[in-house]
Amino acid sequence: MNPAIRVIDLNNDLNFIQESELNVENKSNVAIASAVTSYARVHMLKLKKYCIENNIKIFYFDTDSLFIDKPLPTSFITNNLGDLKLEYIFKEAVFLGPKIYAGITTEDKYICKVKGYKNSKEIPFDKMKSLLNEGAVLELNHVKWFRSLSRSDISLLKSPYLLTPTQNKRKLIYEKGRAVNSHPFKIPLIT
Repeated sequence: MNPAIRVIDLNNDLNFIQESELNVENKSNVAIASAVTSYARVHMLKLKKYCIENNIKIFYFDTDSLFIDKPLPTSFITNNLGDLKLEYIFKEAVFLGPKIYAGITTEDKYICKVKGYKNSKEIPFDKMKSLLNEGAVLELNHVKWFRSLSRSDISLLKSPYLLTPTQNKRKLIYEKGRAVNSHPFKIPLIT
């Protein structure tokens, strides 16, 4: 084994690998990132299959989260690295697209996640719910970092952020001008 590499056993099939000699040429490893994402998708597919087979409604899922209407068996929930853990239970929630959701927990705590927007906790729940109305847009502002290679500097500038339900993966279904469901896009096969 290479003396520059140290392997720490975390559990039966999970290791932490530390390399003591830093290779400054490597900025990322696409193969490892792809493998981790693929493994997460396989794991989530098993959970989705379980939910479908047991009449558990799925409201939203991502590579690292699952929002459903009934509890999973305790065998699915652990504190082990890489496994699911129960973070909160919503009594009311709105899901607007990938990595865009908000809700009130059973402990009356407000949770809001908006991909690419740093101050998501400041968006009131009623504003998030208003985005279920057809054509609704929420105009927000936030401070972003912009770098200029020609000036060799970084600027902090106010930047607009238009928040709207996304339909890049699923088509929203509206009833009386309000989103009530979604369906996957169907792409015809080319023969």
